[in-house]
Amino acid sequence: MLGLAGAMALCALAGEALNRLGEPRPGLDEHGPLPMAASALVTAMAAGTAWLWSRGAPEAHFGRKHAALTVAAIWIGTGLFGSLPFVFDAGLSPADAIFETVSGFTTTGATVVTSIETQLSRTLLLWRSLTQWLGGMGIVVLFVAVMPNLGVGSKHLFRSEVPGPTAD
Repeated sequence: MLGLAGAMALCALAGEALNRLGEPRPGLDEHGPLPMAASALVTAMAAGTAWLWSRGAPEAHFGRKHAALTVAAIWIGTGLFGSLPFVFDAGLSPADAIFETVSGFTTTGATVVTSIETQLSRTLLLWRSLTQWLGGMGIVVLFVAVMPNLGVGSKHLFRSEVPGPTAD
C-alpha cells in the first residue's frame, strides 16, 4: 500500500509539471494534482495504520491458506485505494472507479469512460497508464519470481498465456 501511495504521489508531481508545461484544459485540470495528492495521503495513512497495528504481532506459520488470503486482501485493497483518484478527480461513482482501477491493474484495458482524453485530467490519465504498467509488471513478477517457488509449472503457464503458432 505504501508503494501504491508512492505511485500516486509521483503522479501528482508529474501531473503538476504537465499542467504547467501544457495548454490549460478548462474544466479538466482545474484542481491540479490535489485529488491525486489527497488519494496518496489517504492510502499512505491506511498503510501506516496497518503497519503499526501489525508491528507487535507474534510471528506465525505462513502457509498456502495465508498466502491466498494475503493475495486476496492485496487485490481488494489495491482496487479500493487505487480507485480514490477516479472518485476524487473525475467524480466517478465508486463502482465505476473500482472497475477502472481493477481493469488497469489486470491490464485488460476495459473502461467505463466514454472519451478518455476529454473526460480525465492529465494527472488521472497518467495514473490510469501507471495502473496498466504496474499490472503488467505484476504479471512478470508472478511468472518469474513467485510461480517457480510454488512448484507451479511456469513453462506450461507461460505457453498457455503467450500467443503464437500452434500445431492444431
